Amino acid sequence: MNFIEARLQEMCDEARNELITRIAVHEAGHAVMMLLLTRRAPYHVILTPETGTGMTVPIHFPDSGAERALIMMAGYAAEKLYDSPEEDTSLGDYMLHDDYDNQDFLNMCRDETGLERLPEDFFVFELKSFQAAGEILEGHKTLIFSLACEIKNAEGTELDYDAIRKFCRENLRAFPVLGGI
Repeated sequence: MNFIEARLQEMCDEARNELITRIAVHEAGHAVMMLLLTRRAPYHVILTPETGTGMTVPIHFPDSGAERALIMMAGYAAEKLYDSPEEDTSLGDYMLHDDYDNQDFLNMCRDETGLERLPEDFFVFELKSFQAAGEILEGHKTLIFSLACEIKNAEGTELDYDAIRKFCRENLRAFPVLGGI
């Protein structure tokens, strides 16, 4: 491997590491918001580096559309905390997603919004949910980033309910907000 090939490989590895970190932070945002709102750990947190995707699967999803909206936007809000308050990359990325994402958001929050289709003012509701999620998560950065490290270390596997509860129990002193989880 010559110098140029080695440097290109190094750059690819750095970009991959950044992508995996961003996905882990995103999923940690969902998980922490679930913990804060429902007092229940998610059932699974999955990070799939091959496809650049992650998923947080709840045991219980709140009945409130407002709480569902906060949980759904918490991933992007956590990314914004990871980037910096000045950058709008996470929300920008969200708004660039195709209509399927917006339709999923709409379906999850239909009771709260009363909307059957995506009107222009729907994005106002999304933006308010994003901002509120960011305000809530702002005080829990350490928890988000600690859980993101745990998720990243489990890369290629999933953190199941027991592993997430174990993480919370081990970190209760550092994160008393989790109380009796």
